[in-house]
Amino acid sequence: MLDQRIGFDANRQMLFAADSYAVLAYDVSRRLIWNKGAGAEITRFVSYADNILTLEIEVEMSGLLETVQIRTDVESVADRRYLDVLFGVLESHPEVERIEPGLTDEEVQAVQHTFKFWFPPDLRGLLQFAVPVGKLFPNWRDPGGADLQARFDWPFEGIRFDVEQSGFWLQEWGSRPRDAAARMAVVRNAMDETPRLVPVCGHRYIPALQCRAGNPVFSVYHTDIIYYGYDLADYFHHEFGVPLPEWAAKEPPQIEFWTDSLRWRGE
Repeated sequence: MLDQRIGFDANRQMLFAADSYAVLAYDVSRRLIWNKGAGAEITRFVSYADNILTLEIEVEMSGLLETVQIRTDVESVADRRYLDVLFGVLESHPEVERIEPGLTDEEVQAVQHTFKFWFPPDLRGLLQFAVPVGKLFPNWRDPGGADLQARFDWPFEGIRFDVEQSGFWLQEWGSRPRDAAARMAVVRNAMDETPRLVPVCGHRYIPALQCRAGNPVFSVYHTDIIYYGYDLADYFHHEFGVPLPEWAAKEPPQIEFWTDSLRWRGE
């Protein structure tokens, strides 16, 4: 049965609930099973059959209504089975001091409001399941703190450093201004128009494309930027030795600006 923004599977063993831009699925014990992005704000559930949940969404800016489909039988980073394996590995890793309970909706909203972005649905699902704590990991529970601010500033500060100290400049930015403040204004404007990079661990970042799961993870050190995972599962496999699931990405999607950055060193 489906009722606007909440519904059950045919056997009533799984509850679906719309959470603005994502669908959350819970088991009979009310544990979160997965969190899948819908691509825009969900207005209602339309139907559910053959493991396909059909949703009506409102396209941002236009106000138009469209229907999209989510496969409920395809695993992802935010699925319970994967998360159990992931945090089983992380809790014994020397870089992880402890594992804390997942972020609440209010905590997620506080971070998003402070830094003006939306968590990708797979990273949000992961962090709402549990939060790894250690010096390499962002302190998500202190959105006003210096640590989190520094992590969000890191990509811009690294490019700023190379612009001033190494003469770095992209052709698409136009003529290089003589004035340092003018140069920084050009760089800041260019980066403000790109997908925001969200810290994952150390100087590993994932692009914040609204309601899209499966984005790659980049290692960002000034203008030296490389893939460190084709998606979060691939990243955690390479960084922490978490078993690589079959459904992990085999190649990365193209990300505006940041995919181009992989060629900067060769230009």
